Amino acid sequence: MRNKILMEIEASKVEKLVNKLPLKNKLRILNMLERQTFKERWKEILKDIDKRTKRYPLNTRDILKEIKKYRTKKYGKGSYRH
Repeated sequence: MRNKILMEIEASKVEKLVNKLPLKNKLRILNMLERQTFKERWKEILKDIDKRTKRYPLNTRDILKEIKKYRTKKYGKGSYRH
């Protein structure tokens, strides 16, 4: 038979406890949290990218124009033709 104990602890208290841990244990907790939050972090990153592309839409012509401008600046006029 297993007994369960449920404790409600404020995040600030957890942070203080973690700060007292040796580095090895902190890294173990960090890795665990990274695994547990991976999907959510990526969702937020993709949401942010989606917002920016809606705000500043790009098309192939604009991208090629920027590439040409960069190459002209880097390699000089006439040394690159597209």
